[in-house]
Amino acid sequence: MASGVMTVKSKAWHRIARMAGITLAGAGLLGCAGPRQLALEQCGLFTSDVLARLDTRRLSDDMVAGLCPPAPDPNALPQNNVVVVPDLVDVQTLQANRLGKSMGELFRASIHKICKVPIRQVELSRQFKLNPDGLTALSRNHAEVRDTSFPASVAMVGTYHLQSDKLTLVGRRIDIETSTIQALSTVEASWRCDLPRHGAPVFSSRID
Repeated sequence: MASGVMTVKSKAWHRIARMAGITLAGAGLLGCAGPRQLALEQCGLFTSDVLARLDTRRLSDDMVAGLCPPAPDPNALPQNNVVVVPDLVDVQTLQANRLGKSMGELFRASIHKICKVPIRQVELSRQFKLNPDGLTALSRNHAEVRDTSFPASVAMVGTYHLQSDKLTLVGRRIDIETSTIQALSTVEASWRCDLPRHGAPVFSSRID
């Protein structure tokens, strides 16, 4: 009788084990059936399409907010300062192409709105040089740069780095006379395309 009981129990444990295995396998299948990330082209989009969907105004505002903290912050920008603002340049090529010029317009608008200071628009290549070591004034004669080229004491300079899945903006507030960075601000937009279990691919983006 004891042997019969043990046999029944053994069969029961085998059934339980099989059921547990089926349950775990089902859970694994459900996990694999979640959204699958696709390449941007598989979503029917190109980089230009993605940029058109981004809230570039918010990107610009967020970057400038880090360069012009409100008073009484010790890093607040005095409102009687005249600020020079060139277009944004690609950090890889050091050129202000179509995206840099478009972001430059938003950059100046954000500075005017948030910093509330007079703005002068300049060409970066004429007054500054950007290289892996940082941003430097092309002229060693500070009076010439400050008074002849543009009568201002502060420059707001922005760069961007466009990759397949994100756009990074970096803004610098620079004391022109000393060529030192007074404030630095970074903001990033990232995006992805996911294929859900049912339906068409879904595009999403976020700003950090």
